[in-house]
Amino acid sequence: MSDATVAAEYGCTIESDDRTGGNAMRIVGIDPGKTGAIAVVEDTWADVQDCPVFGTRSRPGEFNPVEMWRLLDAYNPNCIIIEQAQAMPKQGVSSTFQTGYGYGIWVGLIAAFVAEYEVPWTAVRPAVWKRAMLAGLDKTDKTVSRVAAVRMFPQLSGQLARVSDHGRAEALLIAAYGQREMG
Repeated sequence: MSDATVAAEYGCTIESDDRTGGNAMRIVGIDPGKTGAIAVVEDTWADVQDCPVFGTRSRPGEFNPVEMWRLLDAYNPNCIIIEQAQAMPKQGVSSTFQTGYGYGIWVGLIAAFVAEYEVPWTAVRPAVWKRAMLAGLDKTDKTVSRVAAVRMFPQLSGQLARVSDHGRAEALLIAAYGQREMG
């Protein structure tokens, strides 16, 4: 399946197949949870998709690594930034395992992608990107991420309208953080 076919299936557009050329950086940001997302930012253009899972968004099943790879490849990034997984206080054992499991799948896919296309990648702690992108706001409130993402990407406001869209918002903000850092 070609990048353009996968991109069309997910409703995103790919402007070129050159992973390292051109003036603009195409940066992918990943919120690695089951209700997380993958986003791409290039100049003022952006797109975001839910993390591919078996099941539905409201009742996600297992991660779908094949579709995760296809979406990452379709986005054709020059750089990949993933939120580093970490256990949270009062988080259950099962939830902690799922967080680490999803992060591990993403890191494995990223490693394969980097081996194939030689693009740089990094993991960023949540506190680091949130300090930069949510300065002066309550970083513990998931709504704040959605509000900040809509301000930066008003063309995607329809995809960020629900409370459950915080994973999409955070993936966009992670990508925007990467864009800012590479500025």
